Amino acid sequence: MTSLISIERQIRLIHGQKVLLDSALAELYGVETKVLFQAIRKLMKQDETESKPIGFLWDKG
Repeated sequence: MTSLISIERQIRLIHGQKVLLDSALAELYGVETKVLFQAIRKLMKQDETESKPIGFLWDKG
């Protein structure tokens, strides 16, 4: 189990915003980054039909 302290150490401050990188989030959930993005894409498709926001996601690519 990931401790709160180790999660806090992975949070980065970028342009005044606290950010958890995809690799750190995938590690937190115990999945590969690829699997994390598959789940995000699935949620975004559901979001389009249900009109519920999933939060903020920034893709640098």
